[in-house]
Amino acid sequence: MIVTASSILLKDRKILLLKRVETTRLFPGCWTFPGGKAEPGESPEKTAIRETREEVNLNFLPTQLFVINTFEDRLMYRYLGDWSGQIQIQYEEVTDFGWFNYQDTNGLTLAFDYREVVDLLFSNGFIE
Repeated sequence: MIVTASSILLKDRKILLLKRVETTRLFPGCWTFPGGKAEPGESPEKTAIRETREEVNLNFLPTQLFVINTFEDRLMYRYLGDWSGQIQIQYEEVTDFGWFNYQDTNGLTLAFDYREVVDLLFSNGFIE
């Protein structure tokens, strides 16, 4: 099974979402959280930290494991946490980004299990 991890970054009760490049194999042009596959021997927490740094140039500190899901052959860890820095997207993987409230996400095509995760964030009061 492939282990992946992603970061849930919140600001003013909105969530950061990234638009995947059209050339990616899975879910091209869809919206996602910063995240990706674990490297050999890497913990899910370290994966979330590394991928957030690589994709949006932010420092991420996981504070809570929010949910673990499976999708096809993937075991996916989703972390809430603190972050700092200024966003600079990595254009090889990301074409756009934005801060979205729950209603805004209804017009987006979300990748993997992210619709379920966004629904949970809303129902638990993390986003408005």
